[in-house]
Amino acid sequence: MAFPKSYKDREQAKFVECNNEVAVRTKICQEQPIEVTDGGGTTPLITNLSISSTNTEFSHTLQNNLKKFVLRSRDKAELKVAFTATESGTNFITVVAGAVLTLEGLNFSGKVLYIQSPKINTVEILEIT
Repeated sequence: MAFPKSYKDREQAKFVECNNEVAVRTKICQEQPIEVTDGGGTTPLITNLSISSTNTEFSHTLQNNLKKFVLRSRDKAELKVAFTATESGTNFITVVAGAVLTLEGLNFSGKVLYIQSPKINTVEILEIT
């Protein structure tokens, strides 16, 4: 894919449609199998965080020695994600409905995610150590 020249084109190129869902462009598409290898035989941890109240901050502490995490709304709801308590409503990154947030290569060991949503739903979190 050639690098888009205009700002608008670059912004649109960040998103891709895959399996009739809009997602942030990543290295792989959901149609391809995902292989997880860490050399130590650790099983990835999957957490289903229940957002039981709208526009209320919920927290999740990430594992130690974390290499990568992925999160999304199971119910295709917008998510607001922050790394500081009480900021998920003011200073956050938006994960649009149907999109996936993937962060890797940073030191997130023991950090806390603060998440809220305008819809009652379940947040799926995959952590790879």
